[in-house]
Amino acid sequence: MPLTDESPKMSLVNTVTGEGREVQFNPEQFTQSIAVNYAKLQVVGLSHTRKHYINTDDVKFDLEIGNNVLAAGDGGISLLARLLEDHDFLYSLTHPRRADSIARGGPPRVMFIWPNFISLTCVLMNLTFTYSQFNKEGTPTAWRAKITLEEIRDTFVSMEDIRQLGTQRSNAATATSNDTTDTVDPATVG
Repeated sequence: MPLTDESPKMSLVNTVTGEGREVQFNPEQFTQSIAVNYAKLQVVGLSHTRKHYINTDDVKFDLEIGNNVLAAGDGGISLLARLLEDHDFLYSLTHPRRADSIARGGPPRVMFIWPNFISLTCVLMNLTFTYSQFNKEGTPTAWRAKITLEEIRDTFVSMEDIRQLGTQRSNAATATSNDTTDTVDPATVG
């Protein structure tokens, strides 16, 4: 089923500042991956290795989003400014906030929200921009960003939690960011 302009859109929210952005277009696809880690014990003479559970990696999402002034309609200056602001917003999620000490450093946590499906506190692990369609001043009028987000948690998540909540574990979205607590309500984004 094709998405319309009224379709709910994926968004990212900086949990430190509360600033958020909806994507211009929902990704057509994305991957979600998770790994389970086991210690492999070698027992002499046994026909197989013994596996002892260590932990489960945090869930990881790889997706690609885009922004295009021409696809947005009139191609005016305000749309170009929005494209550049969206670019800078994503880029800012890879850097720490200005702080008095290194101990308070680190990029902000990010709420990854896909309405009715995903609401997780994550960190942006990788960001790659590809620029295309430049105006006569040389400013890109379109870009694509490959993003890797990885969930970050401060509490234990059990099999029962996953069965009950799935990927909507940040419903009143409380995230602890270094030594401060930040709260972002996913319902207020957009």
